[in-house]
Amino acid sequence: MKRRQQARFLSSLWALALFCPTAPVLSGAASPQSPIQPPPTVTVLRATTAPVSRVVDAPPPGPKAGGALPQRPMMGGAPPAIQSPVSPATVERTPTPPAKSIRDLPAPTLSPIPTPAPPPAATPTATPIPQQPFRFVYTPPLSVEEAAALIRAALDILSMKDPATLIARCQKACEIMDAVSAYLNVLDRRHSSLASYQWHLVDSEKVDGPGVDRDIFLARPVIHNVSAISFAASFGDVLIHSVEVQDASGQTTTFTLKRLVEEKYPHEQICYLFFPTAVRSVAIQYEAKTQTTRTPRLAVFAGIALEEEYLKQALWYLRYARREASQAARLTPNTDAHLQAACQNLRLAAQRLIRFRIQSR
Repeated sequence: MKRRQQARFLSSLWALALFCPTAPVLSGAASPQSPIQPPPTVTVLRATTAPVSRVVDAPPPGPKAGGALPQRPMMGGAPPAIQSPVSPATVERTPTPPAKSIRDLPAPTLSPIPTPAPPPAATPTATPIPQQPFRFVYTPPLSVEEAAALIRAALDILSMKDPATLIARCQKACEIMDAVSAYLNVLDRRHSSLASYQWHLVDSEKVDGPGVDRDIFLARPVIHNVSAISFAASFGDVLIHSVEVQDASGQTTTFTLKRLVEEKYPHEQICYLFFPTAVRSVAIQYEAKTQTTRTPRLAVFAGIALEEEYLKQALWYLRYARREASQAARLTPNTDAHLQAACQNLRLAAQRLIRFRIQSR
């Protein structure tokens, strides 16, 4: 029994010696110890399937499941060489040179930034305000009180702060002023003040012909507080084309008309001044209408009213108020100034109308 065990042990040692020649044989004498070998050198390689930044700089890990286990050195023998598990299809990585210091970099060259040209100045454009209609119902005046009320209504319409209805409001105010002016004209003819006038001769001249003649009638001296100019013809009828009245300050009031002054109706044709004026001269363009044995003559008279012509003054203010309102409706840069002038003339017209009502009582 003991011999069989020894035989089996020796056979196993013999088989181990065949596979591991470097393993020591257990015997009574000690075998010489093999010298210590240096650690294996690991080659830095990069796998083609690994990321670029991954570098094998450490010993490879153990084999995965299913792989061959590394051989374990026998007791007292030299350790086997470590083989790299990296796939043979590898590429050696070129080492990246170290980055230069910021001090070693060349200084950047600063080029001047071109200054952009300023944009052209935009021309301010006024955005037009869309206009809207304006409704105001009224009836023509039949009394002085109604005329005064309509003047105040026109003043309120023009004083409204509504740019969207400016044109419509100016047109409506002009319609109201036209209705009031028509009534005041009729009222002025019915309440004639000619009976209170005093007529002063300015001058008389011969009507030279044929054709239109122009003469200047000088007042010597200047006649003050003149409210009207009348005419009287002798030795034939005279047709007047225009009259220019110049006051003491040099301002001229022009009447463009074609009126026939008949010899038998003196002071029939009259040119009324809106305010009392100091008359210096009267320039007339006229011609002889009928020819007789003698040359026709025309005499010019200046009339001084003993009563104020408030209705004529109210008509004058209404005419200028209407003109200013028409200018404001054009939406010019001076629209506000025209509106203020129209409102001021309406206030003065209302004052003259109130004075006329007080005077006629």
